[in-house]
Amino acid sequence: MHKMPFPITPESLERHAAELLDAAARGTQVCPPDGRWRSDVEARREARDAKACAAWMRAHGQRSVSCIGPFHALDLPKKADRVRVPRGVLVRTHHPSRKDAQAARDQMVKVFALDRGYVDWTNGEPAVVNAKVRWAGEGRYFRWADFNEVEVLG
Repeated sequence: MHKMPFPITPESLERHAAELLDAAARGTQVCPPDGRWRSDVEARREARDAKACAAWMRAHGQRSVSCIGPFHALDLPKKADRVRVPRGVLVRTHHPSRKDAQAARDQMVKVFALDRGYVDWTNGEPAVVNAKVRWAGEGRYFRWADFNEVEVLG
């Protein structure tokens, strides 16, 4: 995942992509804004993902987010960190007799894992997949919610 300044907007993603492509064209391996070392191939791939995420945000009416695909602006939770799942957030589950549903009340849960976001290019068209926070639910069946919908408590 790639750390970016908060908030992430379509404009900031396009600016990030332009900086990466500029650095790759110059043969510079240190790419702004984070100064992380990347090869020109990695820089071009990250720029392609940034452009796809910007287009996705525009298509879905998103003005700003804290996490989109592989890009995040906030510190990510680690295993055993606590997060708050607010009332009304869509919570998904693997439980065979339960369905995905909106949280009926605020829930404090302990993170089991964070599924990192990515841009899926397998069908030729980009599909943006956001990061998900997973926790153990009823009957030890995992539940999860979009990272943008939860509040990290630490």
